[in-house]
Amino acid sequence: MAQVQPALRTRNILRFWLPLGATWLMMSAEGPYVAAIVARMPDAALNLAAYGVAFALAWLGESPIMMLLTASNRLVHDHQSFAAVRRFMRTLVTALTLVMLVGVAPPVFHLLTADVLELPAGVASLLYPAMLILVPWPAAIGYRRFYQGILVRHRHPRRVAYGTIIRLSVMSVTAATLALLTSLHGATIGASALVTGVLAEAAAARWMARHVVASLVAGAPAVPVASGPFTEAATPALSQRDIARFYYPLALTSVISMVTGPLLTVFMGRGRSPIESLAVLPVMQNFVFLFRSGGVAYQEVAVALSGPADPAAARRYTGYRSVRRFAPVPVD
Repeated sequence: MAQVQPALRTRNILRFWLPLGATWLMMSAEGPYVAAIVARMPDAALNLAAYGVAFALAWLGESPIMMLLTASNRLVHDHQSFAAVRRFMRTLVTALTLVMLVGVAPPVFHLLTADVLELPAGVASLLYPAMLILVPWPAAIGYRRFYQGILVRHRHPRRVAYGTIIRLSVMSVTAATLALLTSLHGATIGASALVTGVLAEAAAARWMARHVVASLVAGAPAVPVASGPFTEAATPALSQRDIARFYYPLALTSVISMVTGPLLTVFMGRGRSPIESLAVLPVMQNFVFLFRSGGVAYQEVAVALSGPADPAAARRYTGYRSVRRFAPVPVD
């Protein structure tokens, strides 16, 4: 029988949550931050509108891969599970990159912007180069969230926050440099800043996780057992089907959440003052996200600290009560 761990102390949960909460707070600030830079450049309304649509489409493109942090946080515990989830990540980012490439093909892009979204011509012309630049976005997001999940699972949440600081710093330098030294449009500069920042964060996450990865690779392989999937001790070797079964509800949740951005874009493009409405929409959405970023971060705290399954308490985990009490959430 698995040994039940002692209850987590509130200060330990708080210390674990604070870096992740700061990470999501900084991430939620990047949209308004880049929008503020674009707003100070020529043709601000058109460029803000194009940047807002590009940002919404990029979020939709990354939505199937956003929950890789949760998946690696929960599933990666030895060499075999690390290799299996990494393979799953690579397959998923390759598929999403291909979708992005198809989306920016001129006939498909024209169909999407003119017939589906019905964007004003000026917005669509500024949107195209921004979307070309954002093609690597889903792959970079998936790569860094995979390694961030490993860092969270192995109790290194501060390193995740350090990576986000690097991301914002690189974004700032990129945006300022392009704005001062080039004649690029604001939407193009905004997209370039976003992509450069997330690529830097992905590289930082991989570097900061190098010691954890080395220990996983050097460890013993998973021990095959007959039952008890996803428990800490004697876990069966993960297959791609196991990971897909675990990941599907998570991906579907984020896709449903992120589809609201493009959906609202459809209505904004057909409403009154479409350019002004499209320019304001992303700023408003990101401002609202500022106030729920801490709650989003707590999901990873719950996954990491709930602990291994406790056979003595049905459908409970060893740290479940402490994590629930800290939130707090309604008792089921």
